Amino acid sequence: MKNAIAASLLASLGLSAGLCQEVVTWNADSPWADQADPLFQNEFTSGATPWINALEHGSVVHLLFGFPSQIQRYDMQAQAWLSTISLPSTPTAMAIDDDGIYVAFSADIWSYSLDGSGGSLLYTAPAALESLLVDGGLLFAGYDDKLISIDKTTGALLDSEDYFYGMIGLSISAPSSKIYARSTGISPSDILEIQYMSDGTLGTQEDSPYHGDYPTGDRTWVHPLTNNVSDNTGLVYTSVLNYGGSLAGPFTDLAVDGDGFVVLRGNTLFAHGSDFLETGRATTAPGLLSIFVHDGFVYGFSTDTNGAAVTTLATSSLVPLNPGPPTNPLGLPFTPDQVIMGDEGTLYLLSISDKSVFRWSKGQLGYLPTIPLAEEPDFLTYSAPNNAIYLAYESGRITVVDASELSDLSETSFVNSPQTPCGLSMAGEWLFVCDPSGAWVSHFTYSPNGELVSQKEWNYYSEEYVWSATNGRMYHLRDQTSPNDLLWEQIDEFGVLGADLDSPLHSSLGMTHPIRLPTSGQIVILGSGRFHDAITLDLLNELGVAYVDAAFVSGQLVTLHQVGNDSELRYWNDFLTEVVDTVSLPGEPLAVRENQSDLIVVTSPAGTPQFSVIEGSHPIFEDGFESGDTTAW
Repeated sequence: MKNAIAASLLASLGLSAGLCQEVVTWNADSPWADQADPLFQNEFTSGATPWINALEHGSVVHLLFGFPSQIQRYDMQAQAWLSTISLPSTPTAMAIDDDGIYVAFSADIWSYSLDGSGGSLLYTAPAALESLLVDGGLLFAGYDDKLISIDKTTGALLDSEDYFYGMIGLSISAPSSKIYARSTGISPSDILEIQYMSDGTLGTQEDSPYHGDYPTGDRTWVHPLTNNVSDNTGLVYTSVLNYGGSLAGPFTDLAVDGDGFVVLRGNTLFAHGSDFLETGRATTAPGLLSIFVHDGFVYGFSTDTNGAAVTTLATSSLVPLNPGPPTNPLGLPFTPDQVIMGDEGTLYLLSISDKSVFRWSKGQLGYLPTIPLAEEPDFLTYSAPNNAIYLAYESGRITVVDASELSDLSETSFVNSPQTPCGLSMAGEWLFVCDPSGAWVSHFTYSPNGELVSQKEWNYYSEEYVWSATNGRMYHLRDQTSPNDLLWEQIDEFGVLGADLDSPLHSSLGMTHPIRLPTSGQIVILGSGRFHDAITLDLLNELGVAYVDAAFVSGQLVTLHQVGNDSELRYWNDFLTEVVDTVSLPGEPLAVRENQSDLIVVTSPAGTPQFSVIEGSHPIFEDGFESGDTTAW
């Protein structure tokens, strides 16, 4: 089947036995040097490429074609195509090492010299082979759920095993003596490992402890320095298949670059360091299908009507995204997607469409310099202990901006969530992330240096997650579950997720955002006006009116409402039974935030945010407008 696909694709491109090989070089003055790491090998499915295998040995890339049956070779050191190796029949798999090239023709395995000469039959398997891997004197061949090991010199069968799971996308780690694969033919799919001995004895097939918690891939790669294994979902696992990190989204191909990686997504190359964080990116030629890195250059292979083509790009061209000049928010019509109270009276306003974090200062009564963003984020949060803001993106990339670095408020990579984050908050110094991995969704916590601290599945999505430092709990709803409900989840002083509790009501009635708590942590009040005991989550009472937003200033509840086309603040008595004061402000209500003993109110009189600072918890009225203690824009 794979050969038919390869043949069909090549035929559709008009390729024939007389392939014309084109080289497209973006850096003609590039220096060329010596061999790449020979330990890195990868066998993969051919569904996305017209070739069956694309393997590197030394500085030479080998492309195995089913039709015409041949191996195209490109020497990255010499920047030149080598002579094509013609094959006698349709191949199905290939492996390469210092001693030669091993090619499977259905069930037959043949060995060749590195120049393609001297072909001889090495072994005949019971069925058509789909993968070949080599380590020292051992050659491994696989098909479906079968794996065999043979002596690559004599062709003697060393071991043969039938496993429970079918396997695709095999790769090998010589230092760990392990073969990795993705399971196939069963749901949910998982990543697998098989330990083998130096005599070729095959061990048991082991799967990860996650059993479908993460997306399904069909290719694997082993990093030759760390022996971590990645699949094309973008996830990285340790050598014992524990979750090890993320490369921020699925990709087409991966190449090792020293202790880091380069991955291909569409027509963009992404560079990642050894910590898996993005260090740069660059747009490349369209149509690339396989990539390799050699001596400071990325080589991308594609096909066109003229035959096989290679494009080179210096790895130094993969640079961090440039957000461009900052947008001036003064007079700019926008509605903030999030409004976060920062430190020292600074309000952070996220405008996704403007790719900006606008900052408004209570001290200066005006905007501070904008934090420009290179992409549109999904979420923003702020940590007072870290004096930093964090932004989450669809790819799973989470960045940080050090708010104390007034001269450089640029984003830097912080951590990659396994999948697209569905929520972002802070539990003091610990970053809290909702991610769709696992059963239902999972909640994650990360340390200030980006290390994964805790992970807990069977959890809930909420439009917001609100932290109470006093109670050591994260409060949220379960917005995609019926009935909706109010919950909390404990996070201890070490950032570890703990016990959780939902309210005893188990009813969607009144379960609406926003969620607000006083500093004392005694109650939690919802947008419906209902308030609950913050520990037991029992319903205590209700205001009798819903609100747009709310804050507690000096312990007093102040709610923000829309009245006609304008806004109204309502100050409540200690028993939350009646309104004792009101303040009217022009424009639709957007947000109210407490800062020390003051309130900052954001309204929108004409589609542009307007800020009002109200000093003290009891405003003084004068002709229906705020007093001289209030400054409005």
